[in-house]
Amino acid sequence: YVLSRRQDYLDDYEAAWNSVLKDFAALRSLQPGSPELASQLVAIRKRVRIWKSSAIDPAVKDAKAGQGKAAAVSLLQGRAPLSEIRKDLAQFRNANQDAAAAGRKRSQQAIHRTLVTALALTGFSAVLLLVLVRVMSRLISEPVLQLIQASDRLRQGDFAPQLPPETQNEFGVLSR
Repeated sequence: YVLSRRQDYLDDYEAAWNSVLKDFAALRSLQPGSPELASQLVAIRKRVRIWKSSAIDPAVKDAKAGQGKAAAVSLLQGRAPLSEIRKDLAQFRNANQDAAAAGRKRSQQAIHRTLVTALALTGFSAVLLLVLVRVMSRLISEPVLQLIQASDRLRQGDFAPQLPPETQNEFGVLSR
């Protein structure tokens, strides 16, 4: 607009400025867990507002008044602050990426701990299951083996074989 004085460029400028404000609001809402990044973003936004009011708004005002040379001077004076704002935004982006990477690393560590714990519990459960199966199989097979041995002794003529103790189950009935 400053150079061409076309109104549609000024409309684009206003739309772009509103978009910048919305972007800052969106970025700020993404930083609730990081006060340092949030305060850095507020400082950048403040610098952008100061830059706009000290360089861009005067340039637009001068251009509207037909003072193209003054508008160009205002724009040139605004280059250095804009360069600093860009550096600040790059630092913010890097800090934000570092914070996000640290968050991902913490999440991955938590997932790893959960998987190791689950694996340990699975292993413990498997060992416990094997022990229980072994105990249960002995409880069942030992009386059966004793009955088989007693029946072999009866067949060989030993009528006083050692039988499993009498219980209130099927093995007790067979022992009697």
